[in-house]
Amino acid sequence: MKRPWMPLDVGDYLGDTGHLTTAQHGAYLLLMMHYWRKGELPDDDRQLSKITKLPLKTWCEYRPALHLRKSPLILLVF
Repeated sequence: MKRPWMPLDVGDYLGDTGHLTTAQHGAYLLLMMHYWRKGELPDDDRQLSKITKLPLKTWCEYRPALHLRKSPLILLVF
């Protein structure tokens, strides 16, 4: 199914992501958009680094701040 737009509750997003850096916001939004289009996120750091357009080392440093759970890999922001 083609999903040309994605709803975003700006208040909730900003309330839940205030701890993120600007670069981490970009990575998180790219993950959200990928999830919206594909319905899932891969459980592989190399693939996730490609989705976020970050070098693997940087992705691995950012991942804990994004509160991604590995099984099943879903977005969780506290």
